[in-house]
Amino acid sequence: SVFMLKKITIAVVLVTTCGCTSVSVAQPDYMYVIKPSGLYVDGNFGWGKTAVSVDGAASNKNSGLVWNVNFGYKFMSHLAAQIGVLSSPKVDAGASGEIKDNYLLILAFKGIIPFENGLSLNILAGPAWSHTKLSKSMNIDGKPYSGSYHKITGYFGASVDYNFTESFYVGLGVNYSLKAKPVPAMYSLTGNI
Repeated sequence: SVFMLKKITIAVVLVTTCGCTSVSVAQPDYMYVIKPSGLYVDGNFGWGKTAVSVDGAASNKNSGLVWNVNFGYKFMSHLAAQIGVLSSPKVDAGASGEIKDNYLLILAFKGIIPFENGLSLNILAGPAWSHTKLSKSMNIDGKPYSGSYHKITGYFGASVDYNFTESFYVGLGVNYSLKAKPVPAMYSLTGNI
């Protein structure tokens, strides 16, 4: 399964990179608004869901606020690499316990497609180290689990940003990580800055 995840991640990165490279050939000179290369920091805040259900739980409250911070480097105006942390909501399964400390440490490649007037479309993909902690023993998908878990999973994201200046933008993004039992899949809708 990890081998297949590596294949998928490599395929997504290659397709994104090739697609962005071919777009860069046709771009006119209006791209002065978007910083061509260099270091960047961005942050995201929004709503998300930790996609898991605890077997036999009376309730599964699994959505809430999420945040994300990334540090990256743009190699050119169409390609960047970044590392980041994405925190996902805890799951409150009532008397069955909680699934908390849900976060991802992400290494992602970022394909950037700039449009006129400062708009850009960003596509992200890469591996993530995921973490979750169960407050007590519980059954998830018919199997018993307890304690903390760390797994390697896949991360995917996309955003549309408006660049006010070369160094400042705002946008709207979506994030998704694959499930790696018992670490749940996590997804979110965020505002980017």
